[in-house]
Amino acid sequence: MVFSVAGTNASKRLRLVDREDYAVDLEYSKDFLIIHLPHVWKFNKGVYIDMLYTLEDFSDFFKTAGFNHLYAAVDEHNMKIRRLLVKLGFRRKAMSGNLTVYEKEL
Repeated sequence: MVFSVAGTNASKRLRLVDREDYAVDLEYSKDFLIIHLPHVWKFNKGVYIDMLYTLEDFSDFFKTAGFNHLYAAVDEHNMKIRRLLVKLGFRRKAMSGNLTVYEKEL
């Protein structure tokens, strides 16, 4: 008797961080991790430092789960979020439609 397991590449999305000034969602599958910033209401030094430490805390978990990279995709015209990602250590990787894709090594 042969059993086969149906695999799927479907991703799931969950709210990882929900702060007063910003939110971070995580989209994941067995193949990738992508963060989404659905809103950044205020961006100052305090928000930046909070994001930086939160990202570092989750990076350990992501590495333990076997991921080596974290990705983010933002509208090519959203300069505020693009600058934020660069400050957080992401590097521009590619374009996908009207989205700029960034990558961060964990």
